[in-house]
Amino acid sequence: MTLDPVVETKRVDRAAGRAEVRAVESRLRVEALETRSAERRRWPKLGVAGDYGVLGAVPEQSLSTYAVGATLKVPLWTSRRIESEIAAARLRRQRTEQALRDARLQIAQEMKETRIEEDGHQPRYGGGAGRRSGDPAAISESTSA
Repeated sequence: MTLDPVVETKRVDRAAGRAEVRAVESRLRVEALETRSAERRRWPKLGVAGDYGVLGAVPEQSLSTYAVGATLKVPLWTSRRIESEIAAARLRRQRTEQALRDARLQIAQEMKETRIEEDGHQPRYGGGAGRRSGDPAAISESTSA
């Protein structure tokens, strides 16, 4: 089994850079923003508007006009719509976090299987004098004994 830290670091870096992990991580960032957006719907909303114009038949006789306005909207009663949106956003985020964990576990499983296969292709040594078990000289010694 290969326990070289450089090789293991490269394997982890490759796993972090896989497309499926990056896609789920970006989806997780979107879900976090949607959750924050749903939570901020509880906040009051302030709107400001302004207008400048002229009033008159001809430019020499026109008067300047100004209009300024502000609105404040406070969500007093939303029939639990905002709470439902927040709960739904949190559930979507949890589902995405679970998908990220699943993707990382799948990659770890694939890496373990690859490591096992690599170890299986290395030559095995056995027998007293350091000869390989498939060595013809070792086979002839064992059959003549």
